[in-house]
Amino acid sequence: TEEFLLLPFKQVEELIASPQLNVPCEEKVFTAVISWVKHDLPERQKMVPELLKHVRLPLLSRDFLTSNVDAEPLVREDSSCHHLLLEALKYHLLPEQRATLTSPRTQ
Repeated sequence: TEEFLLLPFKQVEELIASPQLNVPCEEKVFTAVISWVKHDLPERQKMVPELLKHVRLPLLSRDFLTSNVDAEPLVREDSSCHHLLLEALKYHLLPEQRATLTSPRTQ
């Protein structure tokens, strides 16, 4: 919503980091973060890594990871974001190692 797009960084971060956040799927959180950043790209682009670390990328489907997250230039062009994407892909590619790949993003 327009109201969400106008929120300051700290409020967006608190919202998406909240354990009480109730969304039908984690894809909505990723999409919301990217929409918020693109609403004022010159000012907000540098905040992408800080926000993306709160998105539970490993819980996204492999298809969404490869077709949306990996295709997003804001993720591809930032090494911190790319590292988070690789973590999520490893989670899907190495199911036998999921116990060792635990993080707040896998809960």
